[in-house]
Amino acid sequence: MKKRAMVLLLILALLLGLTACGKKEKAPYNGIIYTEEEAALRLDRLGDPQVLDGCVVEDTIYLLIYGADGQSYQVVRQPLAEGEAELLPAYQPLGGENAFSLNGSLRAGPEGTLWLWEMASVNGFNADGEFTGREDLAVLRQLDAEGRELFRFEEDQEKLQEALGLGSISEILSDAEGDLIVRAEKGLAVMDRDGALQFTMEPDSAYGSVALLGDGRVGFCDWNLTDGCRLRVIDKASGGWGQTYPLSMADTAGVHDGDETALFYYNLGDELWAWRQGEDGDPGQGERMLNFLDAGIDRNSVNSFSFLSGGRLAVLCGQLWEDASKTKLSILTPTEAASLPEKKVLTYAAFYLGLSERAAILEFNRTNPEYVISVTDYSQYGTLTDLSGGMTKLATEIGAGRVPDILAVWNIPVVQWGARGLLEDLWPYIDNDPELGREKLMTRVLEAAETGGKLYEISDSFRFCTLTGARSVVGDRYTWTGEDMWAALEKMPEGSVPMRASQDRSGVLLGLMQMDWDRFVDWEKGNCRFDSEEFRELLEFCGSFPAAGSDTGYQGEALEVLERRQMLLSWDVMELDDLQEYRFLFGDEVSFVGYPNPWGEVGSSFMLEKGLSMSSDCRHKDAAWSFMRQLLLPHETIESNDFLAFPINKSDFQKKMEQDMTPKRVKNGQEIPYTVTVDAGSVELTRDAYAATQEDLDQIMALYEQVDTVLRVDSALADIIAGTAGAYFAGDKTLDETVELIQNRASLYISEQS
Repeated sequence: MKKRAMVLLLILALLLGLTACGKKEKAPYNGIIYTEEEAALRLDRLGDPQVLDGCVVEDTIYLLIYGADGQSYQVVRQPLAEGEAELLPAYQPLGGENAFSLNGSLRAGPEGTLWLWEMASVNGFNADGEFTGREDLAVLRQLDAEGRELFRFEEDQEKLQEALGLGSISEILSDAEGDLIVRAEKGLAVMDRDGALQFTMEPDSAYGSVALLGDGRVGFCDWNLTDGCRLRVIDKASGGWGQTYPLSMADTAGVHDGDETALFYYNLGDELWAWRQGEDGDPGQGERMLNFLDAGIDRNSVNSFSFLSGGRLAVLCGQLWEDASKTKLSILTPTEAASLPEKKVLTYAAFYLGLSERAAILEFNRTNPEYVISVTDYSQYGTLTDLSGGMTKLATEIGAGRVPDILAVWNIPVVQWGARGLLEDLWPYIDNDPELGREKLMTRVLEAAETGGKLYEISDSFRFCTLTGARSVVGDRYTWTGEDMWAALEKMPEGSVPMRASQDRSGVLLGLMQMDWDRFVDWEKGNCRFDSEEFRELLEFCGSFPAAGSDTGYQGEALEVLERRQMLLSWDVMELDDLQEYRFLFGDEVSFVGYPNPWGEVGSSFMLEKGLSMSSDCRHKDAAWSFMRQLLLPHETIESNDFLAFPINKSDFQKKMEQDMTPKRVKNGQEIPYTVTVDAGSVELTRDAYAATQEDLDQIMALYEQVDTVLRVDSALADIIAGTAGAYFAGDKTLDETVELIQNRASLYISEQS
């Protein structure tokens, strides 16, 4: 469900940390950059088949494809320089015409051979042609350059899984000594060449990847909270883990097979690194090779790669199951930077570079003759136990005067940095843009994001952060006080809680603060008002809430609401369909009441998606705006994955609303509902869904007209307030003591940041 996907996305963004880069023209690695040249895959005479995997052996690329029958694998070879692709002449598909290949991979083996891993279903027939049953096979074969079979391990998949006891099998590979390594759902198994089990291993994480190391051993890459991401070598002598190679404290690494020059390769964000083995017991260290983004390649599309003579890199790009027309072979050549035409560099800071952002940067760099956007990944400075490491590094860079030209950072302190003069006011760019102007945007959202009349960030979309309740319980309203909330709770079954655990006393306090920091903090003047009567009133108000609410978590609260054990739902409103889902959970019409507060004001806020800011020191502001404005320009058509929430461009907003209100299926003039899943934690629910209605849109627009703030997260200030207020809520400090402590600590923090 989309809510869960968004939570995972935000968690992943936190884990990946921040990107930051300096104000100087970016120097390439060791004065070398990799230039891309596309090499043609000449597969047309084979019917442009689906390309599943590939590898390079010497100067020939081998591709695993679906054969003409559309069900069995074939192996194709093509010289990188000249010549047409051809099927390996001696290759025999697994199981012949009665087999259907389900999964597989191709990797380079020793002395010019290939390893082909397959999972296939083979149908059996008797002499009379009658079907006798199906067998699911797990098969690893070693092939020579002509496709002749040199070795085969074959086993019934179900029997093998039962023998290993590690769940479903995803891959089998061979190490240099001929032993077989099985990667399965719950761990790894080591078998001898005949399939006899030697031992099994269970890693810390169920997710990870296996690599054949350059010295013939096999390593497994996973992560834990203590060590972060690391590669651990399988030690066959002890039947356990051997040498450990630390890669990154952030969970950003993916490993690839090694070769003669590197023990293994791995990814850190968009960068490709090589682990160079040391001598005399020295484990060695990682060496940064290149940035795929700088080379014009989307690292998410990289299927496989191999280093060639002269340090060149052959990169096969494309997604599994795509036809050959969507598969690209690129040759990256190391080139002296000084020999290339000079381009002006726009430095770019990012907090998780998403798919659409990466695609936009690649397109800008490909089409712009004068400028190039350079992204440096600083995610390694954020750790699994210290998520602020990336932000700390970025702040240090900025403090030293190395401010990125463009910042695409989720939850950077926009207001603080804007008040310090670090960010550019973007209203003049919008007002003077011939294709934009305020009248073409959902301006209320951007006006809510202003600081002192200046706009320091833009976004392509927005959501509503609010609390939702059944209208028959909470009333038809957008504002309420604590007294209103407690009166509404009386209508709920005995034992019901108002909100989930994160909306306890401290949660409500921070929720209200994040919606409107300006009520108590003035970043332009560098002062705060946490000793005011208004803040005292707020602390007393939040102290009336339960010490803890429901502890079911984000998804589990759906079931709590459905079964009437919880009054309010904390999910954000991201699209029109949310109204149907909320009505399903509440069994009633809903109201977006937001957070109760002592002033009876609107307790809901906007939240921006994909925000971009420009540095006030940016040397190429027009060029930076030419990239940033893409967020605000209208789309010709709206695809399902174009926006995570409501579009800010007014034309796109209208198109999206029209799409959402158009029935997906109609029969005999009647709309036919479709079924959607509601993720309620441990329980999976389904509901019938219909096209949204004009009434749904009217309710969203009514909420839109009520909201006038943007949610801002300031983790440091939040820790000061929540940590100190916690002692007051626990009865350990008086109100006067608490207010004085918060004012003193917050004042010191704000003065340091101003």
